[in-house]
Amino acid sequence: MPLPTAAPDRDHAGERAGDHAGDQRGVQFGATRRGLRVAWLPSPGPVRARLAFRVGTADERLPERGLTHLVTHLAHRFTEVDLEGGGGRPSQVWHGPCASPLEVAFTAVGDEDDVRDRLVALCEGLASLAEVLPEEVAHEAGRLDAEADLRPVSSWEALRTARHGLRGWGQLTTGELAVPSADAAALTRWVERWFTAANAVLAVSGPQPPAWVLPLLSGEAVPAPAPVVLPLQLPARVEGPSGAVAVTALADDGAAARAGWWWLHHLALEELRVRGLAAADVEVEVTAVGGGLVELALAVHAGADPAQDALHAVQDATARACSEALPLAELTRWASDLPVPDPVAELDDLARAWLLHGGVEPPAAAPRESLREQARALRPADVLTALRSALGTGLLLVPHDVTAPAGLPLAVPAAPTASAALPGGTWVGARGGSARLVVGEVGVQVHHEDGSTPTARWETAVAVLHRGGGTRVVVDVTGAEVEVDPAVWVDGPAAVEVLDAHAPAGLVVPLPAGAAALEEPARAGRRDRALASLRALATVRVGRPRAGRGA
Repeated sequence: MPLPTAAPDRDHAGERAGDHAGDQRGVQFGATRRGLRVAWLPSPGPVRARLAFRVGTADERLPERGLTHLVTHLAHRFTEVDLEGGGGRPSQVWHGPCASPLEVAFTAVGDEDDVRDRLVALCEGLASLAEVLPEEVAHEAGRLDAEADLRPVSSWEALRTARHGLRGWGQLTTGELAVPSADAAALTRWVERWFTAANAVLAVSGPQPPAWVLPLLSGEAVPAPAPVVLPLQLPARVEGPSGAVAVTALADDGAAARAGWWWLHHLALEELRVRGLAAADVEVEVTAVGGGLVELALAVHAGADPAQDALHAVQDATARACSEALPLAELTRWASDLPVPDPVAELDDLARAWLLHGGVEPPAAAPRESLREQARALRPADVLTALRSALGTGLLLVPHDVTAPAGLPLAVPAAPTASAALPGGTWVGARGGSARLVVGEVGVQVHHEDGSTPTARWETAVAVLHRGGGTRVVVDVTGAEVEVDPAVWVDGPAAVEVLDAHAPAGLVVPLPAGAAALEEPARAGRRDRALASLRALATVRVGRPRAGRGA
């Protein structure tokens, strides 16, 4: 598959279509005529460039799950160019793509020619996916499948799914459903939608401002969306695995919420020590989720036996955090311990903030500098107010084999609601009994003999899985799955035909033979097999060789 040459009518990072004043650390900002935003930090030494696109798992619908990851892998293969052979220059550091739910970033370090060639090859690869070979797609899909076996599971993914449903941040643990059936046309559509000049930011540190031709497509900037939340009775709890206790909350991003979560972490450690659980593994994470919001998360891994004590520790810590203001001395210590990033890290912060808000104007200050400014004016009462507000949206993960005592914060279960009967055609079971299947223009519902009624409405459906034998599985945003197996119902093929007629075409996901679960498979005991798979894939060369690039 020959690489296209860089066309002069595409983006030129050296153009100065809209320069802005530099920030307090000397970062200069500009934009090309196609909208590629550029941030340059004058610095000696090697050139470092970070090209980031504002797209990630949070932007995918369930039928599109995995497209960003697959595009990233395929495009990255184009960067494996023979720089040393082309111009006699030594190969330099090229970091693999770093993907998060909101962005994909590629970073290169070296002399200017090497860095430029890497990024040009990357952009050419994105523009060439229309010509990608099926075996190349299959090869990278195999790598993605092997990597999934090694990916650690977050302690609070179940809470994210409970809060957001199977969309955006709530679908991070689902399998990459779109990968097995992805083809060149689907990949090209995804690139044209997301991997464009206007939806990217190029951050460069080096002696000279970049003057490179980057063949990116035209498009529009897409700011990071605010997360969508399901209707919940808050505070609420979710059952989880044995030995794990976790709590998450949403808050406006700022020093008050971050200081409050630091104080909650401190109190949780104190409560664990009191109960003899000082050795328990405690995780804390603050994640920007778009829309000016952050997700605050804390998890305790105490093992099955002391899980009840760990639960009490977390719940007592939240009760204290909502009633005991952070002492001024502790607030001062938190503020003084805020890290001061080096200039390159600050450049990345500025570029990431610019990317996520999607505007033409760059941010006035780096996020961490703004945080330090807020911290200097912060009062304990501000922290208490912010923490109370955040915990008002709190979700608690409780081990399924532990009883959460009543009356403590974050222990109110969401009240289940009965599903109203849906209108539509009715089918009876092939083996008799009182079970009924209803399929119509509103949705799909099964009335089981035990009285349960799993329901998926088309207005809230996120995927329609096509399995072998004509089986359909309609997945609701809440995670409810309604399976329609034609062999189970009298005249079942007719029911499937009606379902297909009403199902939105954009939700259909054909599954390969043998696929059965929406969730990623359990990874216990599969690490050795996954590592072996990755090693085997690394030795297989697929597709046509890439020509080396000269200076």
